Amino acid sequence: DNKLIVDHDGVFKGVRMETSTEKECTSITLDNGESLPTLQQYLDKAKGLKTRLILELKAHKTPERETLAVEQIVKMIKEMGLEASRIHHFLTPCDQRIHSPGS
Repeated sequence: DNKLIVDHDGVFKGVRMETSTEKECTSITLDNGESLPTLQQYLDKAKGLKTRLILELKAHKTPERETLAVEQIVKMIKEMGLEASRIHHFLTPCDQRIHSPGS
């Protein structure tokens, strides 16, 4: 459903992030009892902190899906006003480093 989920691996507890729905992904319970967060939830929480963030987009099945994800991430970062002051690095699957998602 093209929703962005925060997870280090492409598959977690048997659920493949890229091909699963937001509901399937966020219904996973982490070892600490919390649910796997969406990127929106993660950034909402991070917005209240002083921590600078490093975002890394994992490889997708097609370049088109990766491009869509990058566009969604950059839009979300800009809408939340996090682009210049809070995002330290945004890494894409091609190892491109975007130092300022606001540019």
